[in-house]
Amino acid sequence: MFTWKIERLDCLDKNKAVYMIHYNIKHNESNKTVGTGSIGLNTENTGSDFIHYNNLTEDIVLNWVYDALGGSEKVAEYEQQLLSSILPIKGLNQSSQLPW
Repeated sequence: MFTWKIERLDCLDKNKAVYMIHYNIKHNESNKTVGTGSIGLNTENTGSDFIHYNNLTEDIVLNWVYDALGGSEKVAEYEQQLLSSILPIKGLNQSSQLPW
């Protein structure tokens, strides 16, 4: 129903630690962007689980976004809210021509 995409990563110069993730959410059926956001990360955690910038994948970063938003249940709730806001609009006729 929705596709989440990473648009940009902001990194620290010294260790390439990601401190900000910018993403968007596209509604697949309408092919329209229905949400955007940014998530700030703690750059102090550079221990054994640190993933160097060049080794990141979109799946890894999307999981960081989902975790920051509260996990898969919260993401599903958010998507349901987005869907609820789209459905009433979907059936509207948005003609620019007047009937006269």
